[in-house]
Amino acid sequence: DGEWLYVENGYDVESEIYRVNVATGEAERLTDNGVPDIFQQLSPDGQLMIVTSGQAAGTGELKVVDVETGQSTMLAEFPHWVEMGGFSPDGEWFYFTMPDEDLSLQLHRAKLDGTSLEQLTDSEGDKTFLTWSQTVDEP
Repeated sequence: DGEWLYVENGYDVESEIYRVNVATGEAERLTDNGVPDIFQQLSPDGQLMIVTSGQAAGTGELKVVDVETGQSTMLAEFPHWVEMGGFSPDGEWFYFTMPDEDLSLQLHRAKLDGTSLEQLTDSEGDKTFLTWSQTVDEP
């Protein structure tokens, strides 16, 4: 709807996420948990955001955060880093890549309620730059 702009404020261990009302310029802090939070992606309906938390320390969490309440749900813990993917077309899953024990990026998905974390690939080479196919309406 263009009402809010989501931003990170700070760097490294001080990074937190805010949203700014575009009309008024008023900022609202969305995270405040003592570890660096990095904004990754906003859900298509604008109600949820995906955040990595603590990644600067070399380990971290992939979380989904309700932008109205600030309540977060952990989707995955990761030992190194995570690469972003995207929300499934039905909005129930988030797809992303994170390294396996050999540090090859593998495709994963998790339900937005924090259940059903699944690794979908197990092959050599990194899987990056995820995107969904588009439906084309024929004339």
